[in-house]
Amino acid sequence: MSIENFKIKISQELFIDLNERLVRTRWPDEVSNTNRNYCTYLSYLKS
Repeated sequence: MSIENFKIKISQELFIDLNERLVRTRWPDEVSNTNRNYCTYLSYLKS
């Protein structure tokens, strides 16, 4: 099996829409008194 290049055509409007949705993300509150065994850190998730 070999790797083959491919291209995906996505309109600029879809990228704009995605960006607007990401900007409006409603982040949850940080879960306190936990460690990474239960969840990820919110700061890490945002990055």
